[in-house]
Amino acid sequence: MFARSVWGLLALLVFLTLPGLSLATISVGSLAGQEGWSGGASPGFTNDAAQPSSPNSDLFYGGDWHGQAVTTADAHSGSQSWLFRNGYGSPGSGTPFSPALAVNAGQPSSGAGANSFSASFWFKAAGSGDGSRIMIAGGNPAGNDRSSNYLEIENTLSGITVRTYDGVLGGGWDTTELILATGLDHAQWHQISMTGQFFDGTNNDTWTYQVNGGAPVVGGAYFETARDNFGYPYEMTNRLKFQPRHPNYDTNASGFYFDDLVTSVSDSGGTLAVYTTGFEVPEPSTSLLVGLGLLGLSVFRRPRFSGL
Repeated sequence: MFARSVWGLLALLVFLTLPGLSLATISVGSLAGQEGWSGGASPGFTNDAAQPSSPNSDLFYGGDWHGQAVTTADAHSGSQSWLFRNGYGSPGSGTPFSPALAVNAGQPSSGAGANSFSASFWFKAAGSGDGSRIMIAGGNPAGNDRSSNYLEIENTLSGITVRTYDGVLGGGWDTTELILATGLDHAQWHQISMTGQFFDGTNNDTWTYQVNGGAPVVGGAYFETARDNFGYPYEMTNRLKFQPRHPNYDTNASGFYFDDLVTSVSDSGGTLAVYTTGFEVPEPSTSLLVGLGLLGLSVFRRPRFSGL
């Protein structure tokens, strides 16, 4: 029994010391400043309070309407999610960046600690066919620019469209469109998973996408190609950046809910850093339940090592 307890405590210790892994402690209200969310190089989200109206009461706090908030209006799991509606559409700092991971991903020659970055999240339209468009892209370590891919979700009259854009080598900012999904139900939650693989060279980083667990679709890294075209420096990736693509402060755009988000950096040896959030304030028993679960797992698995 003593040995099993020791193994359980060791399992819990390993869990608690995984790089970048934490139990979210996020409260209703502005996401800025919570769990390391920020405007990247800006501490908050620029012009976040400029949204003049909202159908969602949870976007009203601090005596003003805001363009984003952690809300109880809807959730994929638990009771909270993050509603991103409007705000400053800056391509640099100012719009939401997820917390920076402790390890950067990028081309090996860039000095990055890993060559792969992955992200997964659930999303749901807050309105029906209202024209909301949100870009979700890799963010650079400095928090002042988009680093690699371009992914977009758009709320159209016929459903939600998910697309990505590839760059055109030698074409400046030119793009080619790659549709990943169309006609997704406005009233349902949907999942996107994406993984960037980074290679030394020009115009050769790749991103693989899955929508609702469907067939993987491989695209390019739009911003890598654009930087190659203009001779800009290469940027590593260690977070996500969210940016409105509908007009700033558009009162008709209800935006999207986001929930159960995970970002990670890895190489051939495995995962090096990870961030996960359900945008929740965890119950007091959450940590205990996780520990008990790991204790049970360790007790269950321990006999397999007997006699070695």
